[in-house]
Amino acid sequence: MKKSFFSAAAALLLLLALQPAARAEMTYPSPQGVEVGSELDHLVATVSDDYSATASDGTFPEGVQLEVEEADLSRHLENLYLRGVPQQVGDYRCVINLADEDGSSFIICPISVAPEAPAVTAGAPVRCYLNDSARVSVTATVSSGSLSYQWYLSTANSYTGSAIQGANQPEYRVNTSALGTSYYYCIVTNTSGSQTRAVTSGIIPVTVEELAVTSLAVETFPAKTVYTVGDVLDPAGLSLRVGDANGGSRVLSDTGAFSFYPTRLETAGTQNIEVGYQGLSCTFQVTVQPGAEQIQGIGVLTLPTKRDYQVGDTLDPAGLSIRVYTNNGQRDVTEGFICSPMAFDRAGTQTVTVSYEGLTCTFTLEIQEEEKPVSLVVATLPTKREYQVGDTLDTSGMVLQLITNRNNSQTLTADYICTPTVLETAGRQEISVFYKNLSTSFSVTVKQPLQTSPPPTSTTQPFTPVPVSPSVSAAPSAPVSPAPTSHVIEHQSHSTGASSALLVVIMVAALLGLGSIGAYVFIMNRGGMDGLSEQLKSFLDRFRKK
Repeated sequence: MKKSFFSAAAALLLLLALQPAARAEMTYPSPQGVEVGSELDHLVATVSDDYSATASDGTFPEGVQLEVEEADLSRHLENLYLRGVPQQVGDYRCVINLADEDGSSFIICPISVAPEAPAVTAGAPVRCYLNDSARVSVTATVSSGSLSYQWYLSTANSYTGSAIQGANQPEYRVNTSALGTSYYYCIVTNTSGSQTRAVTSGIIPVTVEELAVTSLAVETFPAKTVYTVGDVLDPAGLSLRVGDANGGSRVLSDTGAFSFYPTRLETAGTQNIEVGYQGLSCTFQVTVQPGAEQIQGIGVLTLPTKRDYQVGDTLDPAGLSIRVYTNNGQRDVTEGFICSPMAFDRAGTQTVTVSYEGLTCTFTLEIQEEEKPVSLVVATLPTKREYQVGDTLDTSGMVLQLITNRNNSQTLTADYICTPTVLETAGRQEISVFYKNLSTSFSVTVKQPLQTSPPPTSTTQPFTPVPVSPSVSAAPSAPVSPAPTSHVIEHQSHSTGASSALLVVIMVAALLGLGSIGAYVFIMNRGGMDGLSEQLKSFLDRFRKK
């Protein structure tokens, strides 16, 4: 029983300790939320003035402090306030310690310090023409925190739009490709620590109207009109006066709606810049000054004249040129560069690197295997292809061809060897032809020589004198010439078909010659032509007498 009594007393004491401001006359609700940087003046509780009230270290927001003021002197009461300007976003449990001669207690006041709400101002409504460049914008400020933006598009004048992907800046370029009115608004969010505070801007209507542009002229020139070669055009400050079909005009200064050519200034001197808008154009001039040359790149302009190579050849760069691109424009170079490799040691596609002033470019060549003869053929046979045994080979008219590994051919008429050169065997004879380590062959026909008969031997018959008339004196006999000795002349024919015919002609000519010689001897033995006439007359007289 005694044990139970002490347990109940301990529980009661613990309950009293956990009841904040249990001995206070009155406590008030905590503030709903405090914006960082805003003034805080919150009455926490009214307590007896017998208490000593102190703030617990580290539980109050920076910039906020505890203040005690008399509340009711007659009743000896005082008020406890939290006052100041919170400097840090966060959730706080402000602890106020109370103490008197009888003991101590505490009061806990939760305070949530939210980020500052951005001050947001929406831009003015926009009216533009079809395909104009138009923008909507908002202005937002905070004293602390980080701002972010999200634009929304609505078809009605209400906050029922959809978020526009990528539209996350204070300014947004709207779509003007369709006629009509659309509505834009922006939600601006201030983020501080892990807490955020968002504010929605007012709605900005954008009306797109159709208007035909009839004229275009430069109203004001760009701020920058002097450049160095290689600079990029800066059109800032340019405005155009646009005339419309209604006879009116307006000035446009949004350079994002214009087109420019050229945009990179690569030639020194006075440069015309063309400005385009709605299908029309006008021009203005800038001055482009040359600058210190800076090579920005190189490229092959023309390939070498010789592009047919084989393994073992050396590159011939004649005809190669490169184009050098600099901040002052471009120039063409035909010398002063280095090519690598200069010799080709393998077949196939070979990349040649051209180096100039620390920069490189490349071109490719197809390298073929070294051309070598791989076969030997007889393109044209010799003129003479028929021989007799013992004749010497005659290769006149023969043409050989060397065939290479690239299937190219080369005519060869000398520096080859034939075997055999003396034809000693009758029949079809194979002639081998050699050139270096290659060989081929052709065939000729070899015949036995014709058997020639010896010329007939001349037999001189005894001379029988023919009686002559006494009136006719016999002429002295001419000396008898010895019969000519026939000679066998060896003749090597150069044509197989003509050889036999020539032999027959020679034999017939020899016989005719021998006959002529015999007739001559006979006539001379008869006293010449006069004696022969007398003998013939005598013969006829005897024939008549009979």
